[in-house]
Amino acid sequence: LEEEDDALEENFSKIKEKYPNVPNNIMDDFIKTHSDDLSTGVDPVEEFELFIDANPELGNVSRYSEY
Repeated sequence: LEEEDDALEENFSKIKEKYPNVPNNIMDDFIKTHSDDLSTGVDPVEEFELFIDANPELGNVSRYSEY
């Protein structure tokens, strides 16, 4: 379990590095929805972008970047 937590934290960090303005509730929803995918080694940033695109109510993914 500790190894899974480390991997989850690493994925979280990669997403936050590119999209620092992602609210925690959106990140929590993403992690809950995609934890199985993330555990298989998919690119977390790409998976997050697909998640945002699939949920139009969350807006455009660029709104979460720092620019």
